[in-house]
Amino acid sequence: MSIDPSTPVPRFTHGMGKGPRRDEDEASAIRLGETGLYRVLRRLPPPVFIHPRVDDYSPVVLISSSPVVPRGRAGTGVGSVLLATYDHLGVHAPFGRLRTDPSIGSTVVDGHDLTLASVLESVRLTLSHDASDGLASLRAEHPGLQSVPRVAVGHTVPWSTYGIDGTGLDSILAHHGRFTDTSDPDDACIALHAVLTEDFWDGHMRGPFSHVLAAVSSQRVRVEMTGATFRIRDALKARGWRFSDGTGSIPKGWHLTAARPDAQREVQWVEQMLDDDVRVSIRET
Repeated sequence: MSIDPSTPVPRFTHGMGKGPRRDEDEASAIRLGETGLYRVLRRLPPPVFIHPRVDDYSPVVLISSSPVVPRGRAGTGVGSVLLATYDHLGVHAPFGRLRTDPSIGSTVVDGHDLTLASVLESVRLTLSHDASDGLASLRAEHPGLQSVPRVAVGHTVPWSTYGIDGTGLDSILAHHGRFTDTSDPDDACIALHAVLTEDFWDGHMRGPFSHVLAAVSSQRVRVEMTGATFRIRDALKARGWRFSDGTGSIPKGWHLTAARPDAQREVQWVEQMLDDDVRVSIRET
């Protein structure tokens, strides 16, 4: 039997029952898949949250999903943020979420007795699937996040090199025989976390997370510095820094545009050379 590739393949999703019913559903799904008439997708399982030690979560990534507001409805909705550590191979199991506590009117870490400040000190990367990450209010509350690199994964990773037609989370999950409700911010956040793990791409020499890290390394950013910098001004000039009088878009003070890794090294050098009354920040150009 031949199937026209231009014809959408019907999808069958088996139930999440327990005991004999679950076994029957699983058997039905297998039989339907074997006919070649159906593409069987299984629901993406929820992640297993770990309990990190304080010295374990460095570096930390914020994986966020912006609020989804149905057309014609008022309000801004509520997004979702997962916390996880990562290395050069991918993200690790999540260790918490961020949520807004209505009793105190601020953001807290859900699930563990960890302070938000202690976690944010270790954040080195923020990820979302599209350009809107829903973290504007969090950045306003914690200006230190302004210098943390942000990457829109959907637009950064060359998904076609993995045999995926399209850039949406639904397409990426379906390629692996999975599905979830990506219109729900929590589920979309879990889905993005899953596709950035090493295990999800078993058999590939280079997973999508490597493209994320490469994009961060190639980002051009501007380092801005204000305060008492007179005694190192000659060294700043020699290292390529320029002084702004504040009449343009750049605040009054010294600034340097460089690749993000070089910019971070410059910040470390400045902090070693000068006192605490000097303010140094990294901004995207």
